[in-house]
Amino acid sequence: MVKGNMQEEKAHQSFLFWLILSFALAFIFIAPFYKGLFNGNSFFFERPIYTAVMWGSVALIIVSIYLFTKWKLQNHRDILAIAVWFIPICYLLSMMNATSKHLASIELYIQILCAIFFLIGAYFTSNNAVTVILRYGIVVSGYVVVIYGWMNWFGNAEYQDAVLNGRMAGVFQYPNTYAAFMTSILMISLLYLLKARKWYEIVPHALMIFPIIFSFVLTLSRGGYATFGIILILFLFLFQWKKQLLILVYVFMSFGTSLIFYNPIVLIHEKVQSESSQSSSIEGWSILIGISIVFACLICAFQIMFFRKWEKNNSELIVRWGKNWVIPTLLLFGVIIVGLIIFTFGSISGLFPDNIQKRLDGFSNIAIKEDARLTYIKDATEIIQDSPILGAGGGAWTRLYSQYQSYPYTSNQTHTFYMKYLIETGILGFLVFMCVVGYVFIVFFKNYYKESLDENNRLQWVFPSFALPILFHSAIDFDMSFVYLSVMIFFCLGVMVSRDNSNLLQTANINKISRFNLIFPSTMLILAVVVFVNTSLSVRANQLFSQSVETAKTSQNYNEIIKPLDQALKLKGNNPEYNLFKINMLQQLYAQTKDEQFANEASNLLQNVRKVDRYNLQMIHQQYNLYIASGKYDQAIEWIDGHLEYFPWDETLYKIAIQLHLELGDHARRDGENLKQRYYWDKVEGYVGKLRGLYEDNQMPENIMRGYNYNTKLEMGLTLGKVFYLDGRYPEAIEVLKEVRVSNFFENYINREIARWYLASLYKIGEKNDELYNKLIEEYPEERLEIQLILEEQL
Repeated sequence: MVKGNMQEEKAHQSFLFWLILSFALAFIFIAPFYKGLFNGNSFFFERPIYTAVMWGSVALIIVSIYLFTKWKLQNHRDILAIAVWFIPICYLLSMMNATSKHLASIELYIQILCAIFFLIGAYFTSNNAVTVILRYGIVVSGYVVVIYGWMNWFGNAEYQDAVLNGRMAGVFQYPNTYAAFMTSILMISLLYLLKARKWYEIVPHALMIFPIIFSFVLTLSRGGYATFGIILILFLFLFQWKKQLLILVYVFMSFGTSLIFYNPIVLIHEKVQSESSQSSSIEGWSILIGISIVFACLICAFQIMFFRKWEKNNSELIVRWGKNWVIPTLLLFGVIIVGLIIFTFGSISGLFPDNIQKRLDGFSNIAIKEDARLTYIKDATEIIQDSPILGAGGGAWTRLYSQYQSYPYTSNQTHTFYMKYLIETGILGFLVFMCVVGYVFIVFFKNYYKESLDENNRLQWVFPSFALPILFHSAIDFDMSFVYLSVMIFFCLGVMVSRDNSNLLQTANINKISRFNLIFPSTMLILAVVVFVNTSLSVRANQLFSQSVETAKTSQNYNEIIKPLDQALKLKGNNPEYNLFKINMLQQLYAQTKDEQFANEASNLLQNVRKVDRYNLQMIHQQYNLYIASGKYDQAIEWIDGHLEYFPWDETLYKIAIQLHLELGDHARRDGENLKQRYYWDKVEGYVGKLRGLYEDNQMPENIMRGYNYNTKLEMGLTLGKVFYLDGRYPEAIEVLKEVRVSNFFENYINREIARWYLASLYKIGEKNDELYNKLIEEYPEERLEIQLILEEQL
């Protein structure tokens, strides 16, 4: 064993070893500033992800070479090194039934990157010096993100959506995820703070406590607020009761001060945004830095003057029964009571600033019943039932939710990572993921309690403290859609098993399987090469496509636009966005020239997209447009009718279908084809009735009914009125048009058109509405001619 440890220490001094650690540190510091590598299911987000995976594959090549002489299937760490690859394997299996091959392939690459970082954490961090570097890397990078967030708040930096609708969102551009990240960084900061004994060790972390907590408050994240209390309680169980008191003093003192200075800091931000006031920015920084310095002094006083007298032993992180459970238990009851009060009555009026008050009111009973997340979970459950074992592939929610949604909403994210995982990989993939994570924590706890509690052991909780808040908050949000966070979770999981030195296999067994010890690194090496080649091509294709898009903004030259686009398609021909961009240009050219070559090429590309992304809404619209441009109206009708079942709440598709049937029915009427006319107009009535019925469903939440598209209601009534008028059913036309003619505000075009058809219908049965007619003609004299054309049916 001594010899093995000496060999391992020697390995830690190798060039490859430090090269991998440099890569890991670079990722930790750089990745957050690329929107946290958010997977937004669009080409705009893809290049940073492909680039990260490409560099990750390079790292895997180095890891493989390193493991050729080091890896043996001997302990829990080695078993987990193999087990973690079953996660991307499950994503690979789900691609067989993927709704979008392209989105599924991106998710597969992401899982491979996570597995790579797990290996890095597991095999490159067992050395104490390395672990110290990585701990500081995580905490310092977190502090940089916090400071950068404040720079955006005070107008000293311009990171897009770092402040989103008055809420601090930071580098993630999403306040809820930023709140989860702040919770992780706060826990790590408190760990360092409570370990520190010298003033120069205390001050750097003490200075950051208030900015972190104030940042958290400014996110206005209801989910963040709700999960913070639970995470804090769990965190307290790690410490002796005296340190628990210190933690609560630091946290509540910071929260209380944040509430006191909330309105002034918000006003400063608004002034900076509206006036670009440098003096306001300086004032904001003065408040923040001043309070942070005061807090740092107070914390130093607590820890240097008092804490030394309290400390009797070094068992700081031992979980003890007895009085160490009193404070967390009381806090738990307090959180439950406050939660029940807010849930039942809403937040306590006047206790919080107005913005926070409004967010806390969202915890009320009524608000929770109307919360969209509950609907997302319900709809996600229905998707899972259709693909329960292997799932529907990466990105499945984005393509499928429209088929299952209970009412109209737009959300490309499930807002719960675990439901997303079940949708994408099914029960099999979910069980694999949970088993790997559970196995890691079991090994961590087992090894943690076996080791002596020396200075180095005290900070082992840095890595689980980073991972747990994000894993916990991901139950109610899509934090893991940020690839940076997903990768960091797996990196931390890897580090948590890096010190495992269990000898699970007896010497005899090791000798029997020694010939297989090269299989694992060899497989990793082959995989790394394959991934590097594919992601390199994807990066290049994305660059070419971006070039084409930018050229199209400034040039009308087809050849200039198409050259980089064709090169991108040659590299990645199955990318739906690349194909649809070209299809759109081909349709424009066909509309201008009527050259069938353009239509045929567009048709072929649409068939390719249909094979790899059959529920792509843009593809459905493009195919419809091509049918219409080619005069293939029957095929256009069949196409739209066939896809309405996949998008039952899509008003645009309904309007397209209604308008097409209305026009075809009118053509049939003019040609004297009564049966066709009746068929088309009956379909119009059916579409309007179905759309109305969806919105008038009494089961729909009130907040959705309030959001009912007002113009859609008017348009549906107008369409029915037109059908009844042209069909000679004037009383029915009058009735339906009167129902939707609720305003004489004629600046809105649809109100003028409703009034026009309503007046024409009255004239047809010998009635008038002189007041309405005079008002309409007075404001828009041209309406006299429009009404006359309707009466003469010259439409």
